[in-house]
Amino acid sequence: MADDVTPPPTPPAPPVSQPVLHTAPAAIWSLVLAILSFTCGWLFTAIPAVICGHIARSKIRKSGGALGGKGIATAGLILGYIALTLGVMGIPLLVSMIQSDRERLNRLATERKKSPRTMANSRSLCLVHGRNCQGSIKVPRCKLVTKIKRCI
Repeated sequence: MADDVTPPPTPPAPPVSQPVLHTAPAAIWSLVLAILSFTCGWLFTAIPAVICGHIARSKIRKSGGALGGKGIATAGLILGYIALTLGVMGIPLLVSMIQSDRERLNRLATERKKSPRTMANSRSLCLVHGRNCQGSIKVPRCKLVTKIKRCI
């Protein structure tokens, strides 16, 4: 029975401390600028987000494992490219909106020049009935009286 004695357990080995990886600052900037490009920066932050993302990935690759943040840099790149694509696609939409507003304003100015009115004795056609109504220049007033629309 003396042979069945188990030796005392050995204490566990001390934990090996792993070196703390520092995140590349350019990776953080890339992600921050990419997020800002969706909220307020548009192309002014999407382009720097893509540039910072590429710089960060290059520095992380060249550091040999001393720098971390490859996932953050990749996320910044992806979001930056998405924001860049949406921004470029939005330019024609913005231009067409501005152009249609200008055309509408020019048309209104032309109509106003053709039919000058004075404020004192203005009579305008009712938009509902087509009859003459006495009202303001901009909006003729109509009143619904017992299911019959009358102009005031």
